[in-house]
Amino acid sequence: MQERSYQEVLDFFREVLKEEIGSAIYFFNSDMDDMNNEKQKKFIKSTYSKNQYEAVEWASSLEKKVQEKLKILFQFYTSDAFRYFFRRLEEGENIKQGERINFELTAINENTGQRTKLISANPDDNIDNNFQEWIMENCSEINNEK
Repeated sequence: MQERSYQEVLDFFREVLKEEIGSAIYFFNSDMDDMNNEKQKKFIKSTYSKNQYEAVEWASSLEKKVQEKLKILFQFYTSDAFRYFFRRLEEGENIKQGERINFELTAINENTGQRTKLISANPDDNIDNNFQEWIMENCSEINNEK
């Protein structure tokens, strides 16, 4: 089995991350389309909570222009939440007892057993993958006009 370089593993993880961040818009679009199909609409009503269904029903009744504005906000907040999440992982967290918990994210190749550390709060590991910066620059499914 081929060993992967750090950059290959990092790029793969970034693509997974980008897809997950973009999924908020994918699911929104899917629900908006599904509300035009009676069978799918019934399915959504039976699987979502009452509040969730009412929100989807409300959003589907909005003009497309308003839905587009909502998608911009969803993308912004989703990207920002992931950016903040990775910052917390990279910096570690203080817990109530005054201890600091450090996090690591290690990719493990199932076939080769190769381990690639992507995040570590240990300053000795010297990992600099700039997840926060990368997320804000690369994880938008919406064309934001500046």
